[in-house]
Amino acid sequence: LSQSIVTILDIDKVGETIVLSLRETLRLNSAAIFVKDESDQYYQILNAFGVEATGLKFEKEDLFIQFLFNKQEILNLENVEMENSLPREIRIVLKKFSATIVLPLIFQKDLIGILFLGQKKSDQEYSQEEIDAFPTIASQAALALRNARSHDTIIKSQIEYAQQSKLAALGTMLAGISHEIKNPLNNIAGVTSMFMINYKNKIIDRMTKEELITLVMQIISMVKENILRATGVIERLSMFAKKPKELKTEKIKIEEAVKFPAR
Repeated sequence: LSQSIVTILDIDKVGETIVLSLRETLRLNSAAIFVKDESDQYYQILNAFGVEATGLKFEKEDLFIQFLFNKQEILNLENVEMENSLPREIRIVLKKFSATIVLPLIFQKDLIGILFLGQKKSDQEYSQEEIDAFPTIASQAALALRNARSHDTIIKSQIEYAQQSKLAALGTMLAGISHEIKNPLNNIAGVTSMFMINYKNKIIDRMTKEELITLVMQIISMVKENILRATGVIERLSMFAKKPKELKTEKIKIEEAVKFPAR
């Protein structure tokens, strides 16, 4: 089990591996594992079998969580003296999970998770050898869950940073594009508006035919120039977004490639 979970960085896979390994090794009727969530406020179900645990979670301030955090030791309900010493509220929770053994998963005095183990299918009690192995299992499970949670946090932080960087770059790019396209559009709007004002004020009526044609051609030329400018910005952006073409290689005769014409 230790060899399996220490190299897994997917927290769901860690929970599944722990539960399935113990199910097969100890031949259990039921088991469930909870892990502290990223907000550090809840303990949510990670994996389970043989119990109705879907969607179950404990709040950090829950009496059961506080009891395990303060006690920080394995609960063995096959030990009658230990079972009788447990508060009634704690026994109700353990009964709900058909728990015989409860392993608080502690890392650096922090309760990372909880592992509930039910009875064996054979109805035999846990052997002393198995009970002696539980502290090691709990320690390894806590370490694996902590590593997986840290890995998840790092990955999500990287994704969030990449998204923020992408949005920042996009904002900068859009600002530049807006400026580059607005300028030619403003030029077009300015020259055409001036022509309309001159037409409205009948200034054009005073122009000769040749002067009017010259003015119109100047306006068309300016409009065309600014349209080409705006189009160029869009085309460059399109080329930037395209996937670069793959380079193709072919054999050549080097002497022909470097041949100089005879003098």
